[in-house]
Amino acid sequence: MLLFFYSLLLWSMPCSPSPELPAGEYLGYFQLSGTTEVIRVTHRHDSILVTLPDLAPAATLLAEKKANALFFQHRHVRWQLIIDQLQQDLITGTLAKGSDIGRLWLYPLAAKQALDTAPFEHNFVLPGGKVISIWAQRDHLRIHSPVSGRVSRLYNTDGRQFISDAGEVISFTELREEKYQQLQYQYLTGIAQPAIAVSPHTVQKREMVILGDTVGLSLYLPGGKGPFPACIIPMGAANYERWIYALEARLLAAHGIATLIYDNYGSGQSGGSLPDKTFADKRDQLVALHTWLARQPAIKPGGIGFRGGSQGGRLSLMAAAAVPGSAFVVALSAPMETRLDQQLYALSTHHRQQGFPEESIARNTEVWRRYFRAVADEKADPTLDAARSALQQAHPTMYLPPPIGDEVPTLPWAADLTDEGSSYLPAVNCPVLALYGTEDDRVPPFRSARILREGLSRAGKAPPSILFYPGASHALQLSGQRMVPGLFMDQINFIREVTD
Repeated sequence: MLLFFYSLLLWSMPCSPSPELPAGEYLGYFQLSGTTEVIRVTHRHDSILVTLPDLAPAATLLAEKKANALFFQHRHVRWQLIIDQLQQDLITGTLAKGSDIGRLWLYPLAAKQALDTAPFEHNFVLPGGKVISIWAQRDHLRIHSPVSGRVSRLYNTDGRQFISDAGEVISFTELREEKYQQLQYQYLTGIAQPAIAVSPHTVQKREMVILGDTVGLSLYLPGGKGPFPACIIPMGAANYERWIYALEARLLAAHGIATLIYDNYGSGQSGGSLPDKTFADKRDQLVALHTWLARQPAIKPGGIGFRGGSQGGRLSLMAAAAVPGSAFVVALSAPMETRLDQQLYALSTHHRQQGFPEESIARNTEVWRRYFRAVADEKADPTLDAARSALQQAHPTMYLPPPIGDEVPTLPWAADLTDEGSSYLPAVNCPVLALYGTEDDRVPPFRSARILREGLSRAGKAPPSILFYPGASHALQLSGQRMVPGLFMDQINFIREVTD
């Protein structure tokens, strides 16, 4: 009888409705199988999209809503998101992937993301000396943190609080002189840490004439008292202006490393014609920039090195070989074989990605090899056009050299075709860090690393430090154009270690 009465009492009590996810944008993270990953939910009135950016490749999925739960499917596995608690600035719940269940945290994003970014732009130092950099890019804020190792966008949640697309929660405090002086930083489920604003870097811009050509440059100087170690970032093969390396310069300066960037030949404020310049010309320009930088009072004597990507990595090694007092080289995706062989690798990888048969790729490689040899040797190859035409008839969309007839073909960079990366390695006397992505489709990463290591070893030099980033491209990005986590801190830590 008592049990019957208790059952009636439960039946008659009002039930609290299950919390449902309101319409809006949400960004957060979940824990599952011992890992923590980012999740984004876009709830419109007519649809719900769930994005899992940390999957490879990243996935955006259509979800079905039932009461306080969302259901979606990915690769034949059913996911379920259940809301437990709704608060104004945080939503918590559980996430199930099949039979695996974990916790979920979602932050509602402000409906309008446009805001005055100036009060938030600063460098902040965490306990232990790690530096968080926050800056504006177009109309939104970006963050680089040595904790996450990521460069991420910040999304506003309530005016002074933000969450990044890497799962970092930032709360700004103490607004003084129109700048926030402190923040609280939390990465995923870690403990929130205070960070204090530090002196910002400064940028000195100027133009000078080097070897007959005007060079427009910017020198990023760290805040605080010098002298500082310094880094010169050479340009690569493309006709870029200096702003393309402004992020690198900003982050290096934030960590106490002065950085010089400049416009390539014929771009921005720089004169000259890039197609007319050889590797040797570009190397000599770097040597002259090193000489100028060494005279600046804010720069640490003997503390200047080179940091370059792709062709800029090759030039960094060439410049270090020509400057006996170089402090270091950081080479990213640097080709160490001849430019001829590097071009053949890039062409064959491109055609393989397009799905051409291996036999046809081999024929294409041989056609290009003969073309490049004709350029380098300044000799005609009268039978080349027949081989080229036969391949074009079989595969009209294949990338092929132009017809040459009985003429000697030419290229603007003909003088660099047979440049051998190992030829200048015996003169490199400084520490070297080389970084490669395993999925590089422009430069053969493992072959280049081997040439670099063996070239320095044969000359009796210290072995280079070589890091491979699994799944990373030539630009050292992962799927979704995400920069490799830790990429900048690997470079910064190396430079600081060898220049202390």
